[in-house]
Amino acid sequence: MPTSTPFRGGGGGKIEVTLVRSESDWATLIVRDDGAGIPASAKQISQRNGLSLVRRLVKQAKGVLDVDAESGTVWRITLPVVT
Repeated sequence: MPTSTPFRGGGGGKIEVTLVRSESDWATLIVRDDGAGIPASAKQISQRNGLSLVRRLVKQAKGVLDVDAESGTVWRITLPVVT
């Protein structure tokens, strides 16, 4: 399978990973990049690959998955904290 560079101009980009715990015992993992985002046509295809596994795992853990892919891509996975 060919690989591609998802960042504008084909050069390097920035990927930021953050983990935040709220006071209400929820943790949110945020993965953000400054790439080109996900085209609408690719969003339908992504439902059939690894993203579907991620969605199922998050649902099984009673969490929430949110994706914003307009300018760059931001993934937010919010899960309950088990103590």
